[in-house]
Amino acid sequence: MGRHLTRLRRPHIRPVARPSVRSAIVTTARRLLHARGYGATSVDDLTRAAGVPKGSFYNYFASKEALAREVLRAYWADAISSWEATPGTMPYARLVAHFHALTIATERFGLEAGCLIGNLGAEVGGGDSPLRDDLADVFSEWTDRIGEIVRDGQSCGELPLDCDSVTLSRYLIAAWEGAVLRAKIERSSQSLLDFIALLPRMAGLNTSPKETAHDLHSTSRVGRRSTR
Repeated sequence: MGRHLTRLRRPHIRPVARPSVRSAIVTTARRLLHARGYGATSVDDLTRAAGVPKGSFYNYFASKEALAREVLRAYWADAISSWEATPGTMPYARLVAHFHALTIATERFGLEAGCLIGNLGAEVGGGDSPLRDDLADVFSEWTDRIGEIVRDGQSCGELPLDCDSVTLSRYLIAAWEGAVLRAKIERSSQSLLDFIALLPRMAGLNTSPKETAHDLHSTSRVGRRSTR
């Protein structure tokens, strides 16, 4: 009987996924997808840059798209952290802080990389996929969050009542994404500065745009041409 037992096939044991390897893949993917784009980055590129075997990739992610969705979630969580970091402040100050933080992050990573949300949207927005659905959800949540700030500002009299909060929110997001795209093309942060400077007028606030731009210049590196 012992001889026969030695001929039995051993059961296949799936390798245990290690959080450190998964984290390395996500971190690398976030950098490469942002810098190169979704279509231009292969699984080979990702695993090679992360220093992990290609075969191990599928222990953690079913596909490149599944990984991209994870990267998008992480990127969006960081983008909205500016709201969490400014509790108790006046509504318009929260709005400025959010776009100010996005401006700093855009320059820090490199103007030529643009916004990951906008980049992914340009690549996959024309088709039907879970990633496209996730991007739509991001824009929807982004609109809701800014709309809540606008309504708070209207309630306390800081912002005018003559503009629908959802319409204004969509407009601000579209204007921001356009400013980021132009900064990406021109390798200059001037369009970001223009957005911040005109934010009071776009929101209907009676505040000097020059004061807002001066505050941004004095608290960040934004305003200098990218040399990357």
